[in-house]
Amino acid sequence: MVLATFTNGRGREITAFRDGVVDFLARDSAGQSLRLYFYSARQSGWGEIREPVRDWLAAVPGRQIVAYCSIAEYVTEPEALQALMRDLPAGSVHVIKRNGATFHAKAVVVIRQDGVVAFLGSNNLTGPGLLRNLELGAEIAMSLGQYRQALGLRQWERAVHRRAVLLTRDGLAIYREEYRAHAKRQRLPTIVGQNRMSKPRTASSLGLPPAGSVVLEVMPRETGAGGTQLQLPILVARSFFRLPPGGSVFVRLHDVRTGQTRRQSITDYGNNTRRLTISRLTHDTRPCVVWFARIGGRYEMDIVSDSEDPTGYRRLLGLCIRQTSSVSKRWGAYEESVVT
Repeated sequence: MVLATFTNGRGREITAFRDGVVDFLARDSAGQSLRLYFYSARQSGWGEIREPVRDWLAAVPGRQIVAYCSIAEYVTEPEALQALMRDLPAGSVHVIKRNGATFHAKAVVVIRQDGVVAFLGSNNLTGPGLLRNLELGAEIAMSLGQYRQALGLRQWERAVHRRAVLLTRDGLAIYREEYRAHAKRQRLPTIVGQNRMSKPRTASSLGLPPAGSVVLEVMPRETGAGGTQLQLPILVARSFFRLPPGGSVFVRLHDVRTGQTRRQSITDYGNNTRRLTISRLTHDTRPCVVWFARIGGRYEMDIVSDSEDPTGYRRLLGLCIRQTSSVSKRWGAYEESVVT
């Protein structure tokens, strides 16, 4: 079924995509899981489907929902993300940054006991996208077998989830701060009289690590006398510091804060521990994070604490999205060289 959105010649708004989603959720009795995929989201758009979605969730015990929104180019309002986190069960809202490819989907997918119904189109989760723009979509029904087929919808959903990050309150606070900074950025006139964005600030100009860095959370009580030994996740040790299994490696470690460079060893002790001694950890206030950048033949590092630089600490901790287990340290990669 084709679902069009437009305003006809008599001023009437045709909102078939929104109406199709709302009507289906109202009469659906076999749905088990609801997935929302939107490149851009605003409060105005969420308000158009909020109550039908919440009614659908409450109608049958055990129903699940997950929402994915892009935050690349600041196309999603922080207020929309806050509303989604407030209105949906905990752990339901995920965000996707640009990471080699733009997440540009607009879809509502309902997984049912007997099949799948998907609403696909050009409509974003915004007031204009659902009510007034010239948009075109479709309602597609498929069997569970079609849903599970190779290179089908389920595989695409898994690919999206791998790129997504669960949105937390700290993550939302960081995004809100960067969204506001982006909105305030000066616009300079060009020769042809149009506007262009002023040159963005680089990470290094803000004291943040360069692209390709690794960021590690420092646990309240790290190993070693005086708490100076930092435990390295295995992927960081193998891929970033190039530590061979069961062996040792020497690294030139330059502290950008103190200016000192030391030759230190990292050893794989064979009991799932890989440690690096950092003397500054004895007196730097915790909570804090440590970042490492590989530059030429040496590694640069710095410690950023919540008490000394709360903005930098929150921004870097928000990048620590990986864990070996639920109780281990969080870590991640700082992949963007431009900070807005």
